[in-house]
Amino acid sequence: MEDPAQCTVLVTDKVRRTYKFLCALAKSVPIVAIDWLTESKTKKEFIDWEKHILKDLEAETKYDFKLRESLDKAREKKMLDGYIVVLTPNIGPPPIKELKGNIEIFLYQLI
Repeated sequence: MEDPAQCTVLVTDKVRRTYKFLCALAKSVPIVAIDWLTESKTKKEFIDWEKHILKDLEAETKYDFKLRESLDKAREKKMLDGYIVVLTPNIGPPPIKELKGNIEIFLYQLI
């Protein structure tokens, strides 16, 4: 899926600081390991994702966070609630379009 605002589950093998990953995190979309797809295929239906939340201890240590806790917090409160966000014209990567999309999702959590 190209538009992360429409995503209902994100499947990945590790934590990535990408546009889609950050949008999924901000929306509290379940971020699951690839084994969720494998097991769902075996059972010929989508199984409960709860036991398949991604575990990436290396990234969680590197970035000093816990994915499960971050997803829970995002469900409770909008990520940038109460902040003023300013984008200047000379911003480097990622592109302004992606940053704007992230900010909109963080502020409004398009669910």
